[in-house]
Order: sequence, then C-alpha cells, then structure tokens
Amino acid sequence: MEHFWNGWASARRDIVLIVCGSATSWMMDKLINNHGGLYGRLTHRLFLQPFSLGESEAFLKTKGMMRSRYEMAELYMTLRSSSGWV
Repeated sequence: MEHFWNGWASARRDIVLIVCGSATSWMMDKLINNHGGLYGRLTHRLFLQPFSLGESEAFLKTKGMMRSRYEMAELYMTLRSSSGWV
C-alpha cells in the first residue's frame, strides 16, 4: 500500500484512501503507529459505533431481510459476540 500511495496516488487530487474494518490491531500497526512510508499521512480518524438492535432491524428491513423479532435479537447477539463487540 505504501508503494501505491507514495508512488502514484498521493499526487492525485481525485483519490482519497479510506481504510476501515474490524482488524483494529492491523490498522494501528500498519497505519497509525507505523513509522514507515505512510508515516504522518493520517489526516482524519472517524470512530464508528456498532448499530443498535433497532438500527440493525431497520437496516435489514430495507434490504428485504424480514425476520421475527426473536430472530433479529438472536442474529444481533450472535454477530456482536462473534465480532468481539461485546
């Protein structure tokens, strides 16, 4: 990523690099605390919180994924615990 950004993308005004994901230790090691080729390039940090149960239900409904309230709660608890949110 350093080669791509330093060699080509950083000179362009029409490219913005957005890094997101659940691998926070990788992002901390490779981007935020790294003193390599991307050192000092971080301009903004955006902290996102997980969806609430109600927000998750509303989102799934917009995608046509209708489930019972019990199934919604079960899915929500399963995904939150498996991703390390809890």
